[in-house]
Amino acid sequence: MDLLLAYVWQNKLRVCFTFLVTVAEGIVSVLLLDVLNDKVLSPTSFSIESLMIFAALLLIFFAVSAGSQILLARIGHALVNQIRERVIKQIIDADYVRLQLQGKGRYIASLNFDINNFQRLFVELPYLIQGMIVTFSTLIYLAFLSPSLTGISVLWLLVALILTQIFIRRSVHHMRLYRTSKDNITADYHASIDGNRELKTNTLFAERWYRKIFQKHTRYALKQYNLSDSYYYLAAVFFDVLLLALIGFIFFINFEFNFSSTGTAITICLTLLYIRTFLSAVIRTLPLVDYALVSANKMSQLDLGNYEPQFKHQLSVKSNWQSVRWQNLNYVYPDARTLDEDEIEVASHYHMDDLFNEDEVEVTLPPSLASSSTIKPFTLSNINIELRRGSITMLVGKNGAGKSSLVGIMSGITPWTSGEMYIDQHRITKNTIAAYRHMVANIFSDFYLFNEIGVEQTYTTMQLMQTWLKRLQLQDKVSVDNFEFSTTNLSTGQRRRLALLIAIVSQRPIIILDEWAAEQDPSFKRIFYREILPLLKSQGKTIFVVSHDAEYFDAADYLYLIAQGQVSELVGEDKVYLAIEAVSSSQ
Repeated sequence: MDLLLAYVWQNKLRVCFTFLVTVAEGIVSVLLLDVLNDKVLSPTSFSIESLMIFAALLLIFFAVSAGSQILLARIGHALVNQIRERVIKQIIDADYVRLQLQGKGRYIASLNFDINNFQRLFVELPYLIQGMIVTFSTLIYLAFLSPSLTGISVLWLLVALILTQIFIRRSVHHMRLYRTSKDNITADYHASIDGNRELKTNTLFAERWYRKIFQKHTRYALKQYNLSDSYYYLAAVFFDVLLLALIGFIFFINFEFNFSSTGTAITICLTLLYIRTFLSAVIRTLPLVDYALVSANKMSQLDLGNYEPQFKHQLSVKSNWQSVRWQNLNYVYPDARTLDEDEIEVASHYHMDDLFNEDEVEVTLPPSLASSSTIKPFTLSNINIELRRGSITMLVGKNGAGKSSLVGIMSGITPWTSGEMYIDQHRITKNTIAAYRHMVANIFSDFYLFNEIGVEQTYTTMQLMQTWLKRLQLQDKVSVDNFEFSTTNLSTGQRRRLALLIAIVSQRPIIILDEWAAEQDPSFKRIFYREILPLLKSQGKTIFVVSHDAEYFDAADYLYLIAQGQVSELVGEDKVYLAIEAVSSSQ
């Protein structure tokens, strides 16, 4: 709603002009009826001049009707596009941890289904506004012919509209449940692609997943969508029947009580038949307004934060900095989100044993219900770690020790719960963390590789990329044209090399690599630790590496061990041996 009001205000002249054209459409439609009744259909007053006036009004009606619908449609499409652009910008600016907790399925469902609901509404909105304007104008015209019959008609239409709302409310209720189930279906789409290898290699599980999870999701959604559509069409037909019944009632009540002449009653009935199409359009569109409100509510639950149209480019940190350190840092992984009422209703159809129970199944338990309040959340406790300028710092530890969580914090992506961060003697807060974030080039363990290369587009940068393509042994696999990779359809190890290329040519002073070498072959792994890391260090880069490769722990200037959410620095001549022993004993 806020976006709608903001758009109307920004485009007030265009909106006002469209409104005036739509009002003109209603006035012309009334004039058409008047000329048709008094001039064209009257045997005493018919003339060629009357016919020409009627033809002229038809042309004017065509112009204002087509113009109003086109203008309204364009306003609607522009607004939908603004919503789409706004949501993506909010996702970019959103808290990363919150995005992870909500789940990818919810965002994709909103970007697809919810925005499509807005699109569907604005496609039909011209007919809604047109129907309301024409109906209102026509009823005013009828009031001059017979106030009593018009009053009866208005009262009848109001009662019909109220009764029709019973069906519309039910339609919206089932659409709300259908919309909630779309989050799960969208998550299933991603699971079928991301987990394709796992499904292929375990056909028993694949069949169970397909039949007891995916099909249950889709069939529940189908049921809700069918019910929503059924009530939607019942509402339209029910109102249409009541409108036809009104025409019969007008004849009956006028015959019984003689409110007006038979000719006037016939004129009113014909006019009601004329506006029947417009009224039907109004009734068909009203549920779409409620559907859009359902989608607006779902999008608001994403809790993306305030919309900022501009990108905030923070001032860079002074180039002569010497160290970055985190002191007494604590981090508690946040609980999963709270379900809303609709999700609770959908969740009532979920069962823990969906994969195994043959009889009692509806849909699977969503991730947000899978957590238990008795499970102790993961924590990082009393972390003290430092990155010295121009050094190689390595973090080692077993899987599940908290390495990726710590990388998220050290990258400036994940906010810590308590503790302090400093660049030299300057304390970093949530208001200044963005400045630090621009110092860091990250390659996360689950990184995403864009085709577009987000670096300064200069000749020097292009030459540097060509040099590193050869150094990373990718010159025969990938080319760079207009700062785009010719392909990213490579092996995981090769894609990691492309990500490293981007990190290097971004010319950021700190590079953080989360298990970068895990997918490299032994020969290139050696090149990475023995040649690439020392070269980057010689160029003044500060490098933080998460590693499992015990044979290369000696490549680090500083070694840290993480275990059970706690970090300790390994020092002394035997620090490499201690690291190898700690990692080996924890396997």
